Amino acid sequence: MRSDGIADPMRELPHMHAVIDEIETLALEGTASTGDKDRDRLAREDLMDRLYAPEPEGAERLNGKDYRAQVKPPEGFTPGEVEASFDAFTRAMSGMR
Repeated sequence: MRSDGIADPMRELPHMHAVIDEIETLALEGTASTGDKDRDRLAREDLMDRLYAPEPEGAERLNGKDYRAQVKPPEGFTPGEVEASFDAFTRAMSGMR
């Protein structure tokens, strides 16, 4: 963050999400830097699973054994729309070198 001109992140950033994002980035870089693509991918996936995996025992108690979400995704977030957005982003970024 200091290289980006943020000398005191705890005072200068508007919320802790930015600090947490930076910590996540550092953890991912430190975890997945062997040079072996497959090993690095597995290390990243393992870290993300450990950080963000749901708590299975709490989820069943909270939602009930037969819980099924009845909420439609918000506009623009159906699986097809999300895929199209990622494709558009990839096309836009591939031209920026």
